[in-house]
Amino acid sequence: MNHDELIPDPSLPPKRRHSFSIDVQIPPILPHERMYSIQIGYKMFKLSGASLSSDAPSYFTNYFSNPENENKVLIIDRSPKVFEKIYMHLQGYSIKIDDENEFLHLFTDSVYFHLVKLKELVLKYDIFANIGGKCFRISKELLTSEGNYPNYFSFTFNSIMKEHDQVKELQGLIRPPNVSPYTSARSSALFQDLLDKLQGKSVIIRNDEHRRNLIEECRYYKFMALEQEFIKCKISVNPFTKDEEIVMNYRDVVTSKVSSISESSIARYSRPYVDNNKFRALVLQIESSEVSLLINLKTDFVSLLVLGKCAKKLNGILSQVSDDAMYEVSEDSNGRKMHRLTVLIHIENCFTIINGMEMDRDWIKKLCPSCKPNNDTKINSS
Repeated sequence: MNHDELIPDPSLPPKRRHSFSIDVQIPPILPHERMYSIQIGYKMFKLSGASLSSDAPSYFTNYFSNPENENKVLIIDRSPKVFEKIYMHLQGYSIKIDDENEFLHLFTDSVYFHLVKLKELVLKYDIFANIGGKCFRISKELLTSEGNYPNYFSFTFNSIMKEHDQVKELQGLIRPPNVSPYTSARSSALFQDLLDKLQGKSVIIRNDEHRRNLIEECRYYKFMALEQEFIKCKISVNPFTKDEEIVMNYRDVVTSKVSSISESSIARYSRPYVDNNKFRALVLQIESSEVSLLINLKTDFVSLLVLGKCAKKLNGILSQVSDDAMYEVSEDSNGRKMHRLTVLIHIENCFTIINGMEMDRDWIKKLCPSCKPNNDTKINSS
């Protein structure tokens, strides 16, 4: 078939197959039946005026609309491999983006060539990210659920797109500036676990270290709702108060979700995105070398001495329900902040185990019978 002719309309009867029809969906920016030559790098592409007009006005239609250029070959020093996808787009085919590099190359060239429809198509596509040397294709639907959005990828993606979109101001250059895809040195295996969980798949948690690593990755990527699905907790009914209690590691508590009821100093907690504002009595599990149990044998006062990051975190939790704790922040000789928290506690009727040994109810009185009355006893807690 002569390239100067349009493709026959297959809906016409066979005896009229020699007739042609104009696609009214494509604006008549360039003559639809005319063929135009575009040299991209080492490869020649021929496109009809209909194909070029399908995503216009553009770099191409602006060039060929000039009567002096309509018979010329437009030569552009860009990648023919990338342009293959643009070529298919202009011909009306759907295109598939294979990886993070192709995603950015198509986006950059769509802006540079002023192909608005292609640009919008690319922006609606999935997000690509190279994490730990592995390319991930991430559905935007997974990243926009409540509690998981905004996140690291939405911020990064919007920042990259905004930066790359500025190449439209540089269309007078021979080529747009170089761009690089999003890459991260984080663990690809852990991110695969997060992605599987977001997709509703089951994730086998191998041990406590694996769980802790998954939680840290959730916090890094700002998947706050997903984080709650990995956090370990125990919910039970207190046999004495008949209230529901939730036992959690202090590091996993979201401070803003801690509150107290009426004048009670009992801390209550509602897990974000999980409990729907249902509050339970909060029991904290503290495993830290920064915590010591202080016992004053003279006054029978028992207190916790907490230092460092643990003190800062616990103060944030306790300050939601009480002002009784003594919290101090000082600086050492090197200007580093030193956090110190002292909390008076009651351990009557408590089940106590020290160094693997279950203690009697009056274990404090038996602890050091030969000690002087004004002596303090210190026990490191974990």
